[in-house]
Amino acid sequence: MCSSDLVPLACLFLSELLTRKSKSMLAAIAAAPCSVVVWLVLMWLYYDKEPLTPVVQYFLANRSPAHNILAIPSFIGGVTVFPWLFLMVRNRKEARTGIVLVIASFAVAASLSFFISWKSIGYGLWFILLASSGTGLLLLFVSEAVRTVRSKWSPLELFLVLWFPATLLFFVLVAQFISARYLLVAMPALYLLVFNRSTSRNSVAVFVPTLIVSLLVAIADYRFVNTYPEWVSVSVVPLQEKGFRVLGAAESGLRFYLEQRGIPTLSSTDLRAIGGDLIVRHSTIFKYSLSEHLETMLIPLRTYDLNDS
Repeated sequence: MCSSDLVPLACLFLSELLTRKSKSMLAAIAAAPCSVVVWLVLMWLYYDKEPLTPVVQYFLANRSPAHNILAIPSFIGGVTVFPWLFLMVRNRKEARTGIVLVIASFAVAASLSFFISWKSIGYGLWFILLASSGTGLLLLFVSEAVRTVRSKWSPLELFLVLWFPATLLFFVLVAQFISARYLLVAMPALYLLVFNRSTSRNSVAVFVPTLIVSLLVAIADYRFVNTYPEWVSVSVVPLQEKGFRVLGAAESGLRFYLEQRGIPTLSSTDLRAIGGDLIVRHSTIFKYSLSEHLETMLIPLRTYDLNDS
C-alpha cells in the first residue's frame, strides 16, 4: 500500500470519530493501517532491519516543498477537468463572484510564472492557463468547504473537506517531487465537493471535452513511452555489439528497456564507471542523480531528441 493512500483513511477515521463515533466503523477503517504496521514489524523481524527509517530519511533529505507548491496549481489544472469549464457548475447568482475568482486565479498564476523557467512564450502562457485553472479549483473548493462546515455536515461531507487538503499537504511536505498522477488520489474529494450542485446537463458539457483531452493525453503518453524500445534497439544495441560497455542512468520506461538488454543502472553512490564507458542518461526530464565524482568526469558525446508527431 502506498503511504499516500493512508492519508484519506486517516481523514475518514477522523471524520467518523468527530461525528457518529461508530466503533465498528472505526475498527473497519483502522484495519488497513494496522495491517501495514503488522507487515512492517514482520519485515523488521525477518530482515533484522527496521524498514521505515531509511525511507523517512530519504524523503527528509530529498523533499522540496517550494517546488511542490509551485507544481500543484498547474497539475490540478491539468489533470482535473478541461481548463475553466468548472465555472459551468456555478449558477447565475454567483456570476459576480465567478468574475472575482477568475481575476484572482490568473493573478496568482501570473505571479507563480515568475518562478518557472520560460522555455518559450507558449510554454509560459500554457503554465499560466493551467495554473490559473488549478488555482480557481482550489479557491472554489475552499468556498464549498467553508459552506459545508458552516452547515450541518455529515461524516461523508466532513471526510471530503479533510481529504483533499490533507493529501495535498502530505505531498508538499513529504514528496521528493510532484507528479500529476500522484494527485489522482486527491481528485475524488475535489470532484464530489465542487460538483455537488451541478446538473446533468452541466456535467455532460464538462465531461465530454475532458474525456477528449484525456484520450489525447493517454495516446501521447503511450506513443512517448513506445519511443524508448525503438531508440534502444537503434542506438544502444549497435554500440554493445561493437564492444562498448554501456551503463544506465535513466528513469521512466527507458530504464526498463536498458536493463532488458543487460545494461545495469548506476545508483547515486555507484563508482563502477571507468574511462571509455558510455552512460545513457536523461538530460532534461527524469534527470537521474549520479555520484559527485562521476558528475565531474562526464563528457556529453551526443544528445538525442525523442520526437513524435
